[in-house]
Amino acid sequence: MTSSRASDRVLANRDRILEIWPRVDDAAERVGMDHPALLARAARVAVSAGHQSRGVRLALDALSELDPADVETRLPILLDLFDYAWEAADLPTAERAVLEAMAMVDGDRSPRSAQALAAEALLRWHQGHYSKARESAMHAIEIARERVARRELARALNVLGQIYTHLGETNNAQVVLAE
Repeated sequence: MTSSRASDRVLANRDRILEIWPRVDDAAERVGMDHPALLARAARVAVSAGHQSRGVRLALDALSELDPADVETRLPILLDLFDYAWEAADLPTAERAVLEAMAMVDGDRSPRSAQALAAEALLRWHQGHYSKARESAMHAIEIARERVARRELARALNVLGQIYTHLGETNNAQVVLAE
């Protein structure tokens, strides 16, 4: 089976589960996760199959079913939603996701806060707020280094390199991107 056909089959199975969920009394027990978790996972599957807009909708559905105070569950979905929305060129949704995520990580020094700061930097760069973008990227890099969060560090360095390149600071861009 080709990977495309396998992805289509996984998507069809997820769609079927989502469709029948309301009619099954013990759906969470049978599936092994609650409905928001299933929606978040379905969003990841959709995006990995190239359906970014569907991933955005599913992630938004997952968030709508969660308590706004449930930071632990909401934050990873918001950060994923930013990526899905960015890839789908849905900038208003990307902005809402990053703003909510930033409010949740305010003052936090975790890999998730570094990820949120890098997302904020990318968004601010796109909006033309270069000083704010650079500041957010540098803060993300500082936290990622402190927490030895390699994935988040790589992302923040890449964003800062883009910012420097756009500003014409090619020497700085070269140094950052070489790291």
